[in-house]
Amino acid sequence: VGERILGGGGTIPLRTPLELLSAPGVAVVGNAANQVFSTHGSGVVPAIQSARLLADAVRGATDPGDADLLWKYTAAFQRELGAKLAGYNLFRRFTQRLSREEIGKMFRYGLMSEAVVFAGMKQDLPPPTWQTAVGLFATAFRDPGFALKLVRAMAAMPLVLLHYRNFPEHRDMARLAGWISQARKLGV
Repeated sequence: VGERILGGGGTIPLRTPLELLSAPGVAVVGNAANQVFSTHGSGVVPAIQSARLLADAVRGATDPGDADLLWKYTAAFQRELGAKLAGYNLFRRFTQRLSREEIGKMFRYGLMSEAVVFAGMKQDLPPPTWQTAVGLFATAFRDPGFALKLVRAMAAMPLVLLHYRNFPEHRDMARLAGWISQARKLGV
């Protein structure tokens, strides 16, 4: 919170995960795939979850390096974990640009409720609640400039979640290129 004194040169990749996580004979997980919960820099849980998805995709295969088989891992990751990590990365980028006063407003206005904070700590999406909706509505009246800044920054989040959940299920590089292009338009 506040002005950056030192940072940005570490080895933890604070960005969205790689779009393509596999190729014939190879798959990447963890930091190698930018699978990090970027709001607090944890990569352990996403790496374990990704390893599970990879193991599930190749279980029982005679050729675990088959490109189509490994694509199942990529698609499963992007549709679930990739969606969350990309959505939260938008939130991280927004909050890094906030001043101390604006961070305080997030808490005072009820936008960073206990449920939202704990969801972030658990690396899950916060459940929609009336408290959050009321906080957003009240912010629009209490502080319209800040509310507009918040809406502009966060408007893409649900679109990003939907986009990631529509990641191509089968290996098709042309569809992947279109998917990546649309992701860039959404800011990820």
